[in-house]
Amino acid sequence: DRLLGISSSRNASIGIVLFDVGRSVVRNSSGNGSLAHNTGAGLGLFSSHHVRVLHSSFRHNGDMGIAVDTAAHNLIKGNLLARNRNFGIVVRGQAANGNQVRRNRAVRNGKIGVFIEGSRNVIARNRISHPFRGEATGIEVDGGNHNLITRNSIRDTEGRGISVDFSRDPEVSGGPPVVGNVVRGNRIHRAGKDGVH
Repeated sequence: DRLLGISSSRNASIGIVLFDVGRSVVRNSSGNGSLAHNTGAGLGLFSSHHVRVLHSSFRHNGDMGIAVDTAAHNLIKGNLLARNRNFGIVVRGQAANGNQVRRNRAVRNGKIGVFIEGSRNVIARNRISHPFRGEATGIEVDGGNHNLITRNSIRDTEGRGISVDFSRDPEVSGGPPVVGNVVRGNRIHRAGKDGVH
């Protein structure tokens, strides 16, 4: 399936949703201004694999720009994530493995520019600046193993620049240790707390 040049705005929940698909493309599209504060997203990609989200824009959404949930081996590249209430990009779920988040620009999103769960994901050459709510973080890896965080530029965070941590899942007491993650060649400027934690 190909979604090309789609503009979806001011929806109650999610602008564009892909569920249980494979080898699809979203290109030159936008999902802006979804209203719900806990679920509002520009694009939702659920239980899917080998999907490419390219050169699109997701702004002013009630929760996040792009939500990738229980989806593996997807490519998110060359997108703009701006002024979303909480997150720029979220990749989460036990099967959120082997995804690539490359060359995106995340500007003035609320809590976190790029949030990753899962293992063997690549976060590379993204530009993240001015996450502003609370102890906002540029890139956070939460409980995953063997992820690569490389050549990202992170500026002016309220909290940490890059955080690699055990899982904060309330069902996991203390969370398991994380192993095998590589943080290499990133540039962090004016982090409000730790540059790399």
